Amino acid sequence: MSHDSHIHPIGEHVHRQHQDLHELMCTIGRLLSHHPDENSLEHFMIQGRLFLKELRHKLADHFIREERGGYLEEAVGRVPRLATCVALLEKQHPEL
Repeated sequence: MSHDSHIHPIGEHVHRQHQDLHELMCTIGRLLSHHPDENSLEHFMIQGRLFLKELRHKLADHFIREERGGYLEEAVGRVPRLATCVALLEKQHPEL
């Protein structure tokens, strides 16, 4: 359990997903911050493609779970002031 023991288990699950996505984006950022030489360019391209495909898949899966899983609706039900933020997030999903 997280340090926030009052967080609902669904919230903890979503939080872990966000952490995983953040770690993957950091990994991609570290990869892109290096400038490969000619000998490592092919490996760099392969790794980059794999990480980006993984990110695309995880984001699509995450958005579907958020939208269909009721996580966002439950959050608004528990904390109604989140409604505006949730609406904004849901509008951003297709673009992302």
